[in-house]
Amino acid sequence: MYIKIYLRTGCCFLLAFFLLGLHSAALAWGAEGHRIVARTAQRNLSAKARQEILRLLHPGETLESVANWADVIRNSRPETKNWHFVDIPVNANAYDPGRDCPRTP
Repeated sequence: MYIKIYLRTGCCFLLAFFLLGLHSAALAWGAEGHRIVARTAQRNLSAKARQEILRLLHPGETLESVANWADVIRNSRPETKNWHFVDIPVNANAYDPGRDCPRTP
């Protein structure tokens, strides 16, 4: 009986540990996650989008090289907090900048 309780407790602990670890990893992409998404996006750009990106970036920069910029400056420039994300409602059919990108106070 003690062995069953011990095994059940141990399994519950391991499951909780795994789920908590998985959850925290999902919340924080980190620099590498941002670069991977940017690299994938850059490979799938239309010709028109690629030209616009080239126009916006400095010579030698890529989406991958600037993907973590918002995280890098966030602490030193708190006014940029809302530049980092958009909040699109679950029931929205499309992105609406006026609704989804709140102004920084």
